[in-house]
Amino acid sequence: MTPVVRLPHWRSALSKCIEEALQRPFEWGQHDCALFAADAVLAMTGVDPAEGWRGRYSTPRGAIRVLRQDGHDDHIAYAEGYLPEVHPARAAMGDIMVVETPEGAALGVVTGAVVAVPGDDGLRFVSRILAFRAFHVPFAGEVV
Repeated sequence: MTPVVRLPHWRSALSKCIEEALQRPFEWGQHDCALFAADAVLAMTGVDPAEGWRGRYSTPRGAIRVLRQDGHDDHIAYAEGYLPEVHPARAAMGDIMVVETPEGAALGVVTGAVVAVPGDDGLRFVSRILAFRAFHVPFAGEVV
């Protein structure tokens, strides 16, 4: 996998990514939690972690099939293989967190005190307290 580091304009790029997703409803293979997290990483780094599986599924079963073909058990294992894990308390703006939702574990993007995750009517913002894992999107020159 291509190493990722945040670009100098990462904050404005992340803000634009979140703004574009605000009203976008959840849709498997188009705007689900894994693709939203990948969109955020792409915006901040210029590297698309979902390049190999964008557009290749449209159902939950299809998502798992594509991820398993890539050697990962699920969306969380993919994040684990792509970004360094950090304690959830150390996650910062733009990092990826795993939060518990009524639908199960979801990847989301840290936006401050809350985590943005795709929902039926657009992004929903859940408390970081619901996060049980976190993955750091490194800065240039940072040793992780």
